[in-house]
Amino acid sequence: MSTEAPDAEQMRTQLQAKVFSSVAHDLRTPLTCIMGALQTLEQMGTILSPEQQSALVKTALIEAYRLDFLFSAMLDKVKP
Repeated sequence: MSTEAPDAEQMRTQLQAKVFSSVAHDLRTPLTCIMGALQTLEQMGTILSPEQQSALVKTALIEAYRLDFLFSAMLDKVKP
């Protein structure tokens, strides 16, 4: 077993994996919230109060704006 430090390629690969994992988590979280709110509205919309329905719509909108912000920030980073 070698005790040498990982070479630059291994370090780059590890960093890419960590960045990808972080970005995937950051994108998945708002998407999960949006899906949950919309699923609840679809399945329970008729028994929820108007206030509860409104709260779910607001949650979905806030998370959609968050997702849009994250995508915009990522695209700004890769623009030439």
